[in-house]
Amino acid sequence: MFSLARLGAALARSVVLGSLLSVAAWAGPARAADVPVENEADYQVLLDAIRAAEYTRQGYLEAEANPRMVAAIAGLWAFAERNPLATPEQLGAFAAAYDAALSQVVPGDQRLSSAGSVLTALNAARVASDGVLVGADTRVGRRAMELLGVSLPGLESFERSQLRMARFDLGSVQRWINRSETADALTGVLAGVDPAGERVDGLAAAAAAYLESLGYTPMLGMVDPTRVEVNAGLAGLP
Repeated sequence: MFSLARLGAALARSVVLGSLLSVAAWAGPARAADVPVENEADYQVLLDAIRAAEYTRQGYLEAEANPRMVAAIAGLWAFAERNPLATPEQLGAFAAAYDAALSQVVPGDQRLSSAGSVLTALNAARVASDGVLVGADTRVGRRAMELLGVSLPGLESFERSQLRMARFDLGSVQRWINRSETADALTGVLAGVDPAGERVDGLAAAAAAYLESLGYTPMLGMVDPTRVEVNAGLAGLP
C-alpha cells in the first residue's frame, strides 16, 4: 500500500506553486486512503490520479470555485465504499443525482459557497434508491462528512444543524479545496479506489466525467503542458 501522505510530502518538497495553487492539501497526513501500488502500472495510475486531482484543484482556485464539487466527490467516494458491487453505470448515475440533490438544498446557493452550506447540504441531500440505483445504499451524507474530516455530533434538527455548521465557518471556497481530506478524496476516486484502497471498476471514469460536467479539466491519464507547476512537481517524485 502506498500512502497518499508519503507521496504528498514528496510533492510538497519538490515544487513551490504560485499563489493561486497552494500545496496545503498535500501537507497534512492522509486520513482515509491508501492506494495499492505493487508494480509500475499501479504507480502510473497513482501519478495520473494525483496529476488529475491537482489539475482540478488548480482550475478550482483559478476559475471554477465550486464547493459543491468537494461535497459530491466525497459522496461518490462514500457511495463506492458502501456499494462495492456497484456497476460503472450506477457510479455515474449516483454522481449526477447526488450533485443535483446537493445543489437544491440551500436556496440561492447552488454552489454551496456560503459558510455552512456544504455541511448543511451533506446532511440534508438525499438520492432515491430507484431506477438504475435500485438496491443501492445511497445514504452517504454522514460518511462523506467523515471523509472530509468533519464530525458534527447531535444533528437532531435541521435548524440546529444549520447553526452548528455555520459556526464551523467551513464555507470558504479556498478552505475546502485546500483541505488534505479533499486531496485524499479527489485522488482516491481518480485512482479508482474506495477509502480502504480497494479498486472499484468504473470509479475513476465516473469521477472524471463528473468533474468535466462542472467545467473542470482533470485530463485523467494525460498531461497538460500548460500546467507547468503541477507537471514539475510530479516529475520530481520518487
